[in-house]
Amino acid sequence: MTAPRSFAFLLALCLCAAFQSPALSGDPPALGSITATNGQKVINWTPYPAAFQYKIFRANDLSQPFIEDTSGSVAGFNWASPLTDPLGFYQLRVTPMDTNALLTANVLNRLAYGPTPDELERVRAIGPDNYIQEQLAPELITENLSIDVVNTNSGWQYVTATGNGSSSILYVYLTKAGEGYIDDIVLVRGTVPEAGINLVRNGGFEVPLATNDWTVSSNHFGSDVSTAQQHSGNSSLHITASSAGSTQGSSIWQTISPALSSAQTYTLSYWFLPGSNITSGDVTVRLSGSGIVGTPGTLATHLVQGRASMDELRAWHVQHGVQSRRQLLEVLDQRHLLRRRNHHWPVGDPD
Repeated sequence: MTAPRSFAFLLALCLCAAFQSPALSGDPPALGSITATNGQKVINWTPYPAAFQYKIFRANDLSQPFIEDTSGSVAGFNWASPLTDPLGFYQLRVTPMDTNALLTANVLNRLAYGPTPDELERVRAIGPDNYIQEQLAPELITENLSIDVVNTNSGWQYVTATGNGSSSILYVYLTKAGEGYIDDIVLVRGTVPEAGINLVRNGGFEVPLATNDWTVSSNHFGSDVSTAQQHSGNSSLHITASSAGSTQGSSIWQTISPALSSAQTYTLSYWFLPGSNITSGDVTVRLSGSGIVGTPGTLATHLVQGRASMDELRAWHVQHGVQSRRQLLEVLDQRHLLRRRNHHWPVGDPD
């Protein structure tokens, strides 16, 4: 009795799984599963260290040379092909990574926060050894990151923020008692500031405040449209606060109509001029639910001014890890901070 085609195929397939390169030591990658069902044959295997490429080779019988089988395709760690060819024997072969490419990947995994396409390209260009020497002298690496810029500008400052429509209620408030000017509040669909229809009513403050656009809470009671300062047009909102704002009941707010969608991306923008007794970061414009939050100043500004939150400190470290070319220094700094936290060492204590 003749064995079923799929069973005979599996018997032939299981007879051979070869490993190509003598450049790598150890056992060949192990075959995980071999199937021949639903008109398709699939070979699955376990990953092999430093593999650059996997290929499947085939021979009709063991007296013939094995030839690459291009009827199927490799996806991850399996190879699939239509079950239309005659029965045969198959080999799984591994091509190892180039030694320089392997060293590049190892260097970026050990010295940095991991390889990115840009860093892989750069390290390939300068060589792994030169990259190691570069990382050992971080003081010689010149970089100007936007997250390190401290905003000390006392003039009109432009703020943008992108997020989702977490609510249709927009808050404007000062986070401490004081005064300043805000102008040209714009909220549009999409990710490009000011590109589209402004969903905010009277965002340019060219007409007096009215309850059908802006409602002023008691702690911002003295706020009103003023011609004393303006970013554009003839006037702006002179915002004053007797105490810090944080919610709808302590802000100047507006309900946007038609309602915003939490599935839609929106971009907020505005201009702010600090008063004499507050800094640029003492104003917030946001949606209820904080799907979009716009505050002037960079993370570095907040850190220098001593008003950064723990989340902002974490964000500053994470962004440095992603953006900085001083990767080894960033890794060591992060480990140093974690050791201090875990051992409760005071700042300034020697290791």
